[in-house]
Amino acid sequence: AIVILIPVFYSLVEIARIDIPYKRQEDPKFWITFGALIYFGCTLPLFLFIQSTANGYTTISLQLYFINNICYSVLFLSIAKAYLCPLPKPIQDQMPRMYKPFVEGKKC
Repeated sequence: AIVILIPVFYSLVEIARIDIPYKRQEDPKFWITFGALIYFGCTLPLFLFIQSTANGYTTISLQLYFINNICYSVLFLSIAKAYLCPLPKPIQDQMPRMYKPFVEGKKC
């Protein structure tokens, strides 16, 4: 998790440094890195201490796995949000003509 957290944190810093105004809510890179940061940042302490809690405290270890499942849900919801973000304009212009009605929301 530490190996993944370093580039994810660096990517979020780079996204925050962009001077030109743009909507971060419509940027798929932001949502992917946000979800990865939440998941790996929250589950790193869980998995560091899971062995010490699993030996004698089963209810606490089950609650820790519940937190893991919630973090997984946040990760997958952020990936779904990134998938639903609109395509940037240059990519839409390069698409073949047969795919453009699907991007614009029109029926064929």
